[in-house]
Amino acid sequence: MMALTFTKEKNFVDSEQWYKKLLKSGRLQGDNLKKVQKLTAASIYEHAAQLREKQQFMEAAAEYERMVKEFPEYEHAAEALAAAGYCYEQLKQWGYAIRVYEKLANEYPKSKWAEQALFLASSCHEKLGNWELAAEDYWQLATMYPKSKNAAAALYNAGRDYEKVKAFDKAAECYRQLGQRYPESELAPDAFLGIAEAYEANKQWEKAAETFKQFTHLFTRDKNLWVEAMCREGLALYELGKKEEAKIKLEEAVLNAKRYKDINLDYPAKAQFYLGEIVWGRYKEITFELPLKKMKKDIKRKAEILKELIRYYADCVRTGIAPWANAATHRIGEALENYADCLYNQERQKLTKEQEFAFEITLRMKSVPQFLYKASNYYKSNLDLARKSKITNEWTQKSGEKLFETTYRIGKLYEEIAELFRNAPIPEGLSEEEQQEYRFALEEKAFGFEDNAVQVYEKNLEYAKQYQIKNKWLKMSLQRLAAILPDRYTGKEIEFAEEVVPETTTVTKARITAAQRDSLRKLAKERGKGRADTLVSALVKKDTTKIVSIEELLSEVQEKKMIEDKIADWKKIEQYYRSKAISESLIVTQFRDSLANYSKQIEQTKVEIERLNKLKD
Repeated sequence: MMALTFTKEKNFVDSEQWYKKLLKSGRLQGDNLKKVQKLTAASIYEHAAQLREKQQFMEAAAEYERMVKEFPEYEHAAEALAAAGYCYEQLKQWGYAIRVYEKLANEYPKSKWAEQALFLASSCHEKLGNWELAAEDYWQLATMYPKSKNAAAALYNAGRDYEKVKAFDKAAECYRQLGQRYPESELAPDAFLGIAEAYEANKQWEKAAETFKQFTHLFTRDKNLWVEAMCREGLALYELGKKEEAKIKLEEAVLNAKRYKDINLDYPAKAQFYLGEIVWGRYKEITFELPLKKMKKDIKRKAEILKELIRYYADCVRTGIAPWANAATHRIGEALENYADCLYNQERQKLTKEQEFAFEITLRMKSVPQFLYKASNYYKSNLDLARKSKITNEWTQKSGEKLFETTYRIGKLYEEIAELFRNAPIPEGLSEEEQQEYRFALEEKAFGFEDNAVQVYEKNLEYAKQYQIKNKWLKMSLQRLAAILPDRYTGKEIEFAEEVVPETTTVTKARITAAQRDSLRKLAKERGKGRADTLVSALVKKDTTKIVSIEELLSEVQEKKMIEDKIADWKKIEQYYRSKAISESLIVTQFRDSLANYSKQIEQTKVEIERLNKLKD
């Protein structure tokens, strides 16, 4: 009677003690014994519940477990273990929680709490990073309780956890079972994709392609997943080297992505990029080699493929999806640069010196630079887009490197043109005086292209400040600037680069020193007008007998004032070099000879005008 009184008063500690005294007395048998055992277990259970309500979780969990240990046959034993697990979870004692949940599932498998206990045990394993143990409990749940509302989710979670430990075959089996057992589950499509993703992660491209293909036939309701699977099937075929099959599938995926609104463009953008990559592989293989007939065909074919390539990459850029838009922009730059390389490195025919000179000059002045300039513009636009969008990835970093490289290469082209002019063949039949004038004119041409090189190299200095980038191409640009303009690019400016990379190309010897060239360039800029065009036009004396009209002759004589101004300028240059104590140098000799030559031309022109005026009268 005392025990019942304590129970009514909810004094379960004392009620338990009175019930246990009865049990120890040995007077209870049969149904009475079972009844008192049940009341004792209930007292412990209710006391544990009181502790849990007071949030004394550790004491409550201990009481629940003690009850199960002493009275495992009690009808609420499974529920007590579930409650103990809950208490341990509140204390973040994941290991203790796992122990009681798994005990519940194993010792009370028919309990309504069993399958939930396995799910919770898996969740606790995940919190500890025990992915494989978590997956095993999920799998056990789905196997023991196939009709459970958690069975589909358990198989899905098991697959994800197996993926994390790279157990891809087990992951694929979990997803396959989910798709087969629960085809109507919302998780089924994602699970089927999970199978393919497991194969992707394990680089089993054949199985991945086939699984993605099956998905596109089975699950068409969700257009986002449908298009994604189609894209990924094409990408798996690409990895298998089946480029033509991949191209067909990727084009189909891109077309379907355009048909539907609100399609996630992540995978279509990637598909568009890889369509370009398929063409990029063919494009890179084409080089320009003799015989000439073959070379002409290859040049035409490469130009046509370049258009196709740019079309694919440009479509990818238009999606605006990083990193693929960045990758495509960079690739367009590389494609243009590759074309420039093929032109520059093409196999040469046997030519005369004059033909070879003309060919090499044209190649460097027109053919190659136009592609390098376009390439550098794409690299720069990629960097600008990245800065605007606050995006950094491997493709924007590559574009930064390439922007400096192409700019440096353009500068080197201009230097090569300058050296070609300095070493150009001298036409036959010129007098010694004319040869000197010819050489000087070539030197003037070279100055102009060196000026162009300086402007291009200085671009890399601007880029360095604009994008906060330092690399070997910046260092090499500074080195070339110091070689061309030593007075300007020494000291602090050359120290902008931490280390100067040794120059890898050789420069043919110049006919005057770098310091002399620098001084001459400065003086020319002060005068405000270049001399190269005028000098080249005056390389050979004009034959006045070829002038067919007085008007044409008079129009030529109108240049007299300009020539006289130039003579005055040259006298200043001669005085400048005399003041530098190098009056006997080649450059001054050239000025003096040129001055005499132009004076002679003026006198001859005056005589010819007088003669023709008499004829006119």
